[in-house]
Amino acid sequence: MKFLRHLPILFASVLIGCATSTQTPRAQYEPLLGKEIYAFVLSKVDVPEQDILKSEACIKRDALCMSMLYAARQMEFATVAVHTNIVIRKAFVPRAEDVKYGDIIKLRIPPDVTKAPVFIEFGARIHESLFKKCNWVNGSPHLGTGGIVCNGWSYKDVAKL
Repeated sequence: MKFLRHLPILFASVLIGCATSTQTPRAQYEPLLGKEIYAFVLSKVDVPEQDILKSEACIKRDALCMSMLYAARQMEFATVAVHTNIVIRKAFVPRAEDVKYGDIIKLRIPPDVTKAPVFIEFGARIHESLFKKCNWVNGSPHLGTGGIVCNGWSYKDVAKL
């Protein structure tokens, strides 16, 4: 059963076919590769099972494929904003975490641009009355101004990279 706990992480690392993770120009995204960042959740969608069925993991339709389908049902894709110029469309978040619009989450960005970022933890939940350590500052993600400041991490540092 310990294997099942790590299945979503295995899933995130194996599923490359649908992991094109950004809608930002590659030059702006590259400084984030291999880093842990904070981001504002804009939306989320199910991981499409068709993408898994088309991946290398499901060529044989064997136990590995069934495991990947199971893992897909445990995960979702979140679209998140880091600051005005960086929006990540496909970040893996566990369905059980019940990530919502307005939450601030910490993501691990893989060193490979073809792999999707993975949820690490919450910085702040939207339902918290006041974000004590994490917030979107200097504008709004929808207006294209400002960015995340969270636990000593700042979008301004990323924007300079």
